[in-house]
Amino acid sequence: MSNATIEQYYFGQGRLWSRPYGSSNPADWRWWGDISQLDVAGETENIEHKESYSGQRNKVRSISLGSSMTITGTLHQVDTLALAELLYGAASEIASAAITGEPLGTVEVGDMIRLDNPGVSSLEITDSAVTPVTLAPEHYVLDADFGVIEIVSLPATAPTWPLKASYQAAGGKQVNFFTQPQPNLELKYEGVNLAENMAPVQVHFYKVATQPLQGLALIQNGNELAGNQFTLDVLSDTAKPMSGPLGRMGRFIQVARAAP
Repeated sequence: MSNATIEQYYFGQGRLWSRPYGSSNPADWRWWGDISQLDVAGETENIEHKESYSGQRNKVRSISLGSSMTITGTLHQVDTLALAELLYGAASEIASAAITGEPLGTVEVGDMIRLDNPGVSSLEITDSAVTPVTLAPEHYVLDADFGVIEIVSLPATAPTWPLKASYQAAGGKQVNFFTQPQPNLELKYEGVNLAENMAPVQVHFYKVATQPLQGLALIQNGNELAGNQFTLDVLSDTAKPMSGPLGRMGRFIQVARAAP
């Protein structure tokens, strides 16, 4: 039998998927979107002893007390589901709503008024007279996306204060921050090795804990898209047998291609 080493190189691209730890529902797997860097690092915690009889203080024992693995990556996907997992939040839908009589107070020309809701349409601004007077559109400029009203003029006859706004709010999606326990996830990386004719590779981590997102880049300069750094701690899945063939932390699979 030949002992010659067959060269195997690696240049990877692929997708990262997760679902809540303990889920058995195949539909729960969620793709994390574009990740430009994904690394796995392992380390051990050791007790080391140096002998004290030779004068050389040579190391004679290194005893492993345990091992750990971390996953680090650069995520370009920014959505409420990703942020919920990485900022310990809860994602939810904001329902569209008809807003009536939202008070704007007493305003002056040049004031920038922020409504309680973004995504504004069908805006109507009235005063508080018994028979309300409606401001003409030439008296203000609306930034509909963010619900910001700039007052550019006022009617010749002073309005009865306060002004009030009625409009349709479009709703959207939202995530709050640090309202949930630290998530535990099951993780799968599915990639291809460009250095070996697009050979398929899968890495399966049975249980990971997310660390808080290390940065959420909101303003960019230069010519690159935002990349947000994340870290995951690989945990031992004690639901699996200690001596099982799959281990308790994860496995790397060189997928055999099916015969055509």
